[in-house]
Amino acid sequence: MIISGYLLVVLLTCATPPEIVGAAYDSDGVTTSPVTVTVPLVMALGVGLVSIIQGCSPLIDVFRSIIFARLTPMIFVFKYGMVV
Repeated sequence: MIISGYLLVVLLTCATPPEIVGAAYDSDGVTTSPVTVTVPLVMALGVGLVSIIQGCSPLIDVFRSIIFARLTPMIFVFKYGMVV
């Protein structure tokens, strides 16, 4: 699923107007902003959620949640740029 998210970002990069591409890649920094509270907060939330769900590995699933948190703003900015 992670690779498909990155492939989607690559495809959207090719389909979006060039003026939007820079803004979309800059929106990736929303999840890991200069305020270094965000990543530990997302990791702590992920560890808490994964510890409740049976059959999940905290080491893998927490990093997966961070990757999806980084990809989501990019995808939405790309789609917004295609619509507007």
